[in-house]
Amino acid sequence: NVREEREYVEPGVLWWTFDPTSAHRFSPRLKGVELPPRLDQIHGIVVLLDEIDKAEPDVPNDLLVPLGDRLFVPRGHTKSVVATKDFLLCITTNGERELPQAFVRRFVTLSLKRPSPEQLREIAAAHHPGLQTTDVLLDQVLTAFDELEKEMARLKRRRPSTAEFL
Repeated sequence: NVREEREYVEPGVLWWTFDPTSAHRFSPRLKGVELPPRLDQIHGIVVLLDEIDKAEPDVPNDLLVPLGDRLFVPRGHTKSVVATKDFLLCITTNGERELPQAFVRRFVTLSLKRPSPEQLREIAAAHHPGLQTTDVLLDQVLTAFDELEKEMARLKRRRPSTAEFL
């Protein structure tokens, strides 16, 4: 009782972004579930692809045509899914692996500066209620963090991030 391949394909993020209505229609998981009326009322979608440098190496190149042409053909299907909605795609990278230039040049790039010690104090206080920006413990953590940053730079290794500071 093996069915056609398309009946096993669950729409992913790209499909839901491009055409939520057809994603709902073809989802095996949602078979028999009525289409929510507000699904057709979506005007634009924001998608976050976080830390793309940690994805399989071929993912950025595999996204070139779907993002450039705003269409793709899902596995097991013969018809293209065409973007019916506007979307804003935000992609983050930690720079752990270089991304293909053909991929990078299609995006507006924003590089965030490392926070200053004063900004790190404020970030820490915001994340840890009860911690004051003048706490001695915070001074000690900042000193250790600074030493670790210098050591990683000396070893030509990745410097610790704000998340690791926290």
